[in-house]
This record gives sequence, structure tokens and C-alpha cells, in this order.
Amino acid sequence: MMRRFSCRSATILPSLLTVALLTSPSRGQTTEGTSPPVSPVTAGTTVELAYAPEDGSMYEVTETFERVTAAAGQDAITDTRERVSRVLITCTDEGYTNTVTVVSQKLLRNGHEVASPVNAAMTNLTLTYNLAKDGTIAGVAGYEQLPEAMKSRFAAQVAATMTRMLNISSLQQRDEQAYRALYDGLIGSSVTIGETSASAMAQPLPYGGSAVLYSVSTSESEADGPLVLRRAFSTDAEALAGEFESVEALALQAAASGAMLAADLPADHQSASVSGTAETVIDPTGLLVGHQRVTMAYTLAMNNPAGESPNVVEITDSTVFATSELEPEMTAEQAPQQ
Repeated sequence: MMRRFSCRSATILPSLLTVALLTSPSRGQTTEGTSPPVSPVTAGTTVELAYAPEDGSMYEVTETFERVTAAAGQDAITDTRERVSRVLITCTDEGYTNTVTVVSQKLLRNGHEVASPVNAAMTNLTLTYNLAKDGTIAGVAGYEQLPEAMKSRFAAQVAATMTRMLNISSLQQRDEQAYRALYDGLIGSSVTIGETSASAMAQPLPYGGSAVLYSVSTSESEADGPLVLRRAFSTDAEALAGEFESVEALALQAAASGAMLAADLPADHQSASVSGTAETVIDPTGLLVGHQRVTMAYTLAMNNPAGESPNVVEITDSTVFATSELEPEMTAEQAPQQ
């Protein structure tokens, strides 16, 4: 059985709000931001995902990246990067234009905001994400406005100094990579509801090198509701397989062998283990991600120059992408400016 979904006429994107990540709600429970359970889509139904958002869709996006670093004998450090923006999707002959107006952007360390002229200049900056017809990103424009934005906000000497430090290409690439991380694995793919699949990949480590990371994916959907994709990760194939009745450690290891994956640890690393979870909630009719949360925990054993027990560093990365609906009767002052 197959459900097929295929620029549509404008109606506001349905609100897909925050969904808890780590575990699925049990029957009879609800998760914050979701409706009570309704009839599930039959297991075995195949959902084909094609990028087709509604022309004029407008929504607010909050993107948050948090890294917590902890080492023995030291206080944990929490670094947070957050951007809030408003997005207007416009269909074009070439594909789509996403007009992104930055509402705010900030950095925090242990809950305290870090002063940044660049982040201050980003407020009200308008970026343009140019997309092909299939939804893949062709490029990001608008960062070239930053030097002028700095001149209008800061003293000439400060603005000149900060402008020399700007790397426009790096800022563009970071946005493009974030978009690809969100959409490239979805565009043009199909999902079979209830199917469990196993895979393996090379996972970059925080301080360089990589580890072989095993992955198990599942999915569920409600009739006429969002599609929920879940993944669990671990460098320990046996531990990960033990969480799923239908997955064997040998199948996970075979996936890594087939892809010829091998750990590549830096010279100062004795070992590295990684585990994590991910959940993505999408509108299957237009392939717009309403919410995604990815959490990765790293335990790194580093060589101790004194020859004693290794220094253990624990790092937890959490990435959250969340959208909320904007009302169609927004005033011109509230709407993203083109």
C-alpha cells in the first residue's frame, strides 16, 4: 500500500510544535505540542517524500545548538548558540525562494550571553535561501550586507575591525550545511511505516577523527497527521541491537563492513564512544520539518602525559530545530521583508 504526496496554493503551514525526543509516549499519553493519538497509518504503508511547500507559507524558526563539556576536576561548560528567524516561502519558476529574516542571534556560556558585534548586526538581516525545484539548496545570499549593518550600528573603528574578521563564505556555508543536514536525507526518499532499518556511518568526533556509529531507524504516522522519524545511535553494536527485537548486532556490523568503515582516532585518543538519539517530525504533504532534535553524547579517553589513567572528557551536543505557525493577518512590520 502506498500513500503519494506531491508550488501548492497558499495556506498557512500547520503548526508542528515541540515533541519530546528520548522516548515515544506510551499509549494513552500525549506529548507536548501533539494531539491525542488517533488512528495510526497501517504498518507497511510507504510514504514518498517530495518537497512541495505551499506558496506563501510563513513560520518562525528557532534553531539551538548546545554543547556541554565535562572533565574530571573541572566545572562543566555549557556553550549555546541560538537563532530565531522568520521564514517566507515563495514559489518561483526555478524552484523556491526562502526569505529568512533574522529576529535574533546570540551566544551564551553557562547561561550568560557573550557580547558579539556580529550577532548584534545580524538582527533584522534578511537572507535568501535559493532552492531547486526538488528542495535541495543552491545557495544562501544576504551575508554580504553584514559590513554595512555593522557600520550603521557601531563606531567606525569597531566596524572596520569586525569587518576584517568576517568570513562571509564561512557563514554562508554553515547555513547551507545546516539546511542539508535537515533535508538532504529526506528529499526524494520513501519511508515504510513501522519498518526498522539498520545502517552505519562515520561519525566525526569533537576534537578530530571519527568513530564507526551504528544506527537504527523507525517511523510512525497518524492518519492525515505528521510523520515521525526516530533514530538511535551507538558505537556499541550489541548494546544498540539489544534495544530492538528485530535488529541483530551482526546486521549492524555488516552494514559497517559493507561501507568499509573504520574508526580513525587522533593520536592523543585512547578510545571514543558515542551514543545518541534523533527525532524528526515532518508534514509529509509538503516535506516541511516542523521539529527536530538530535542529541549526541561522546566519551573520549585522552592520553595522560604523566602516564597515569587516561583523562576522560564527556561532551553532549544537542541540536534543536523548531517551527511555529505565523498568522496570515500579520502586519507588514511583523512579516519578513523581501
